Amino acid sequence: MRCSFFAFAMLLLSLVSCEEAVSPGTYLPSFVGASGEVVVVMEKHLWNGVPGETIRAAFNKSYPVLPQSEPLFTIQWITEREFDKFWKPHRNIIHVTMENKPETEEPTTLMLTNKYAKEQVFIDILCKDNADFISTFEENRAFIIQAINEAEIKRLSALTRKYEATALSKKMEKDHGIFMSIPRGSKMKVEKDDFIWIDRQMTRAKGGRNHDVQQGFFIYSRPYTSDTMFSPRFLLAQRDSVLKENVSGMVDGSYMSTEYRYYPSYEEVPFKGEFAGELRGLWRMEGEFMGGPFYSLTVLNKYTNELVTVDAYAYAPYFDKREYIREVEAIVNTIHFSDLKN
Repeated sequence: MRCSFFAFAMLLLSLVSCEEAVSPGTYLPSFVGASGEVVVVMEKHLWNGVPGETIRAAFNKSYPVLPQSEPLFTIQWITEREFDKFWKPHRNIIHVTMENKPETEEPTTLMLTNKYAKEQVFIDILCKDNADFISTFEENRAFIIQAINEAEIKRLSALTRKYEATALSKKMEKDHGIFMSIPRGSKMKVEKDDFIWIDRQMTRAKGGRNHDVQQGFFIYSRPYTSDTMFSPRFLLAQRDSVLKENVSGMVDGSYMSTEYRYYPSYEEVPFKGEFAGELRGLWRMEGEFMGGPFYSLTVLNKYTNELVTVDAYAYAPYFDKREYIREVEAIVNTIHFSDLKN
């Protein structure tokens, strides 16, 4: 009987640090590597063969709903010999061992956290041949991708909290009962009782020139009356209505809307013990040549019995969008509510 301990390891991921190589009290460095990067450690003949092809096919799938195709993660391949102290602290590692010996008789996929660095995700795959590799990897592929993505979101959230616009976050909680870790450099552009627009302007260098990058967060609400308000049809109609009224562009009559030539995706997701609706799609500016990806999370504020939507977007015409939209997703997921009556 083939076995996999990955499902069990997934349950432990958020609770404990599974570490065999580092003894208690040993200092662990901070993780290294770029956001969205995964290091794959396997021998050259495996990378050029079925195992490498299988991993590339999984991680090179397109990140959901971006203007141009970008892979889920950026892969860096190295051999076992190259896997030294420079690479071991990397944020995400998939380590593949293929040998015909007793301990690989049954293919196994294990996930360890904090193996060589703090908050590291280390996936260890042991197998005896290509067939066993495919069996265990395909069985656990969705969990592996989910674990790495959730770890990236968690890291980005922690980074935002470290460099937070504290005064703005506190104002949001004090005045609206809504807390979100708002990144430094953000400004309140519009503030109403039922609509808030937080704007973040940045400059990034490319090709010897500086280019503008923008991230924005819309927070809007309405009284909750029924579960049908969580339907994608309702949420998209509300989104278009709210943005047309509140988000205008530089040209007279221009406003933000949803791009329906690439229809948004919708998913019902758990969120901090509650239920939430998640939209991913593309936005466009009607009357202007602007657009990009957006991420939207809708949750029930139990203190006010309102349906609250946090809608975040990125605008980076000269850059890849994946990490900018992953960053705003991480920021949105820091949201929680407080009772203004107390």
